[in-house]
Amino acid sequence: MKTGTKFAVAGASTGIVTAAVPIAYGVYLSKKRKPLDDDDMLRAENGAFITADSRQTVLTGIDLGSPALRCTRDTEAVSLQPENIFGELEARFGNYGAREIFGKCTDSFITKQDIKEIKKLGINCVRIPVYSYLLFRDGKLKKTEPELDRVDKLVEKFGKAGIYSVLSLEYVPGFEDGREDSFLSQGRKGFALRNAAISMWLKIAEHYKDVPSVAAYDILDRGALGFECDDNAVNFYIRAVKALRNTGDSHIAILQIPEIDESRIEEIKNLNAAIGTGRKYCSFYETQALAAKTKTLGEKGIASFITNLRPSSFTGALEAFGGAGVSGVFTGYKGVKDCIYCGSSPVTDLKLDTYESINEKLADAFATGTYTKNEALENEVRNAAQNIVFRKVIKEPIKIHYSRGKAYSAGI
Repeated sequence: MKTGTKFAVAGASTGIVTAAVPIAYGVYLSKKRKPLDDDDMLRAENGAFITADSRQTVLTGIDLGSPALRCTRDTEAVSLQPENIFGELEARFGNYGAREIFGKCTDSFITKQDIKEIKKLGINCVRIPVYSYLLFRDGKLKKTEPELDRVDKLVEKFGKAGIYSVLSLEYVPGFEDGREDSFLSQGRKGFALRNAAISMWLKIAEHYKDVPSVAAYDILDRGALGFECDDNAVNFYIRAVKALRNTGDSHIAILQIPEIDESRIEEIKNLNAAIGTGRKYCSFYETQALAAKTKTLGEKGIASFITNLRPSSFTGALEAFGGAGVSGVFTGYKGVKDCIYCGSSPVTDLKLDTYESINEKLADAFATGTYTKNEALENEVRNAAQNIVFRKVIKEPIKIHYSRGKAYSAGI
């Protein structure tokens, strides 16, 4: 069948068609995925993810990851978290310079071609990590709006491909050098840090409030931040979601709470929230235990989302969680290990390298061509995604021409 004004004719020439021939009008479904729209907006209900037009949806996704810089300091090897690397670059080149270095790395990390590759995998969800020091210039929350241009491009392009995005906050102030106790402390400082994190989400949510291709907000990746989930942490999660609801934002909130007190069940059910698990590297038996736990939560009416699992058996994990109808992110797209594309960056010296030499080193360091593809894992992801059903683009109208009761030509 041809589109436009041309016709595809079967068994007859176009000259046979006359004004006397009956014409019927219909529609057809193209092979193209339909971009996500308002009907696809998700909510958590009765232990499942439901769209605005009442379709139950299971998200099977991958973590996009983020550029991992390898660094030395005056030729001495150092092991630093990304926020610490950013801090040292900021001390030398200013906030703008540090942001430009990280930003350019991000631009080459997930490109237009990568998005096409991810679409071919057949998955319907990606996890996008975000960091406070890249979103908020100088950390001045009251005066600064988040800089979301790079995140916007990813959300928009994946949404057009029919793929949801989960925004995951990976870092907030208070976790420098692993000193997370300050964030969870009972004192004024801990309360101020937690309030700052909530303020960040309010500003992020204001930007994405009505974007249906954003499936959920992962309020804080507990696995990445490394804190134990005490009462202060649970209260923080719930306070954050209630603050979002007061603004009218209706995106699902993912709360990484390992154990839920029975007294909190109804409260969480009414928050349009899902319980998240970010265990990352996980044995087969640990995976089965997590699947059993999510099934129990589902029976209580609470949805679950596996935020960033790296199971020892990818296929085994999908079978375990798939049987419980649980959504999640089960592997990574690009990273140092346990991803579809694995590799590492050239070494940057935080003290000796100039701004120009750092940018030159890292210019194409995170392009997909510099990574090694794990084809076995890629095939597992493709197989896992085979049962995902995407909405298709509907084309209309079609003119169907009949002769003696049989359709012999159709056109648009």
